[in-house]
Amino acid sequence: MLIPNYSYWFQRYLRRPLTPVESAIITRLERQRSKGGRIRIIIDDPHADTDPTIRDLLTLYLQWLNRRLYPNLTAAISAPHLPEARRAARTISPDTLYTSGRSADSLRGHTFHLALMLDAHRYPQRDLYHLARNTRIPDSQLPACWQGKPLRDLPPRDSFESVFRTLAAAIPLESPCNIIILHADLSRARRRSHIHTLHQQTIHGHTSYHLLHISKPCRSEGILPSYHPSPPDT
Repeated sequence: MLIPNYSYWFQRYLRRPLTPVESAIITRLERQRSKGGRIRIIIDDPHADTDPTIRDLLTLYLQWLNRRLYPNLTAAISAPHLPEARRAARTISPDTLYTSGRSADSLRGHTFHLALMLDAHRYPQRDLYHLARNTRIPDSQLPACWQGKPLRDLPPRDSFESVFRTLAAAIPLESPCNIIILHADLSRARRRSHIHTLHQQTIHGHTSYHLLHISKPCRSEGILPSYHPSPPDT
């Protein structure tokens, strides 16, 4: 049986051979995209803070999609801090929208079809207990579901969740291209963060997102990612 070479066209675009890890990542993404133009995946990169290879590869993949396959569709990219997001967006195209964990509202009202969130484990997170203690927020100004609870029991304010929900709501479900890629070092994600919760839901099959774990640095030749079982595409 002939196995499709899912990474062939992306490799031609780069004009260089892909390493085994790069090829495996692109193959996984393209296999999902071939089933109706939809990608929902979390890339677990344990070397995200020391090796930018995977981050750069995902940015180039979005660039390829936006320039060669979907030139009339808008892309959006997010990073923990605005300068990082701006640099990545300029790599993709001049029209690429970008935001950070502190400026999610800048994307409201826009529609896009390709979304990439980089370094999800590093998004700023400020505990509402410390916020309320330092600014003396009265109980009446807190959300109704939190009123009457001890401040130490309040959930943290997760900027990743704010950006994630904004991105997910802005992508039309009927679009021929419907892509959200999340990049993170899940071992460094805060236990009460939204990316940690999404990771647990993916493991137990409670979400349509797939999980791809990179077991070794991308620069190590001959090392392939280990795949986590994921639910079928919906």
